[in-house]
Amino acid sequence: MRIATCEICLPLAQEIELDYKADGEKEKPKELGRLVTLATVSEDGETAEAWSSSAVARCPVCATHYLLQRSVDEGHSFMDPTWDDEYVRRLTPLTAISWLSQLAAATTEAARAAIEEARAPTAREAETMLREQRAPNWHLQRHAIEVLLDECLAGGEVERLEAALLRHPDPGVRAEAALDALLLARDEHYGGPRLFTAEIGAAASTWLAELDARRAIANVLVGVLAAPPRPALHFDFGKWWPCDSHARARSAFYLLVDSKNPAHRQVARYVVDEVHDLGLKTSKETDDILRYFAKVATS
Repeated sequence: MRIATCEICLPLAQEIELDYKADGEKEKPKELGRLVTLATVSEDGETAEAWSSSAVARCPVCATHYLLQRSVDEGHSFMDPTWDDEYVRRLTPLTAISWLSQLAAATTEAARAAIEEARAPTAREAETMLREQRAPNWHLQRHAIEVLLDECLAGGEVERLEAALLRHPDPGVRAEAALDALLLARDEHYGGPRLFTAEIGAAASTWLAELDARRAIANVLVGVLAAPPRPALHFDFGKWWPCDSHARARSAFYLLVDSKNPAHRQVARYVVDEVHDLGLKTSKETDDILRYFAKVATS
């Protein structure tokens, strides 16, 4: 993927949250100023001092797309709380098509043509980067996983998904892919850290409804815990932080416990049973989660 050597995108985290009231512009990565805005929509708030905007922007070097959302409220009176926040999220091509068609009031076909004409990163490029383990950091590895997972789910390519992601030699990739698949299959459309279309969410739910898919996800999580943690770094709040494959598996546990989706609960039961049957030795933090897990899974 060209993003792996892009001077603009390489330093950017997968998602960025900026608080201009608290930090001013000093925390804003200079690379964001080089993105090219393709479409933007602004909305007035409840008062004259409040407004919000959403924009799709493109990297002029590698054609990776981003969503930029800003929310401002200067306060109607001196007693009112004020804020000026911006959220930036790197988009997969399929999600970029959806956002661009919304903000530019264009057809899906026109948005798709615009993104393909710009030579946005493809799922095939993401698959190659993951297979050759050439991702320069955790964020771009995560982006490649999201690009490939979206494409496989949208195209019904389950075998490709499982071979390229859930059976990947790196436990960090397996854990991240399992977590992302579970997130996409939540029982409600989730507009938080992972942006995706309703169609992709529905495809993920359909896939996870299959017994083999639930067992595959459970096997990934158990296998990750059985292997030594694979260290990584992720960028947040202006610095790089330690992050390993066990931590990502624990994130999947939290998601499973929080979900009301019956398929998620069955994955939870498989994980608890397998960890118990194999007699895996896990960290105290993981043990605490699994004990709570066992209670929730059987409730």
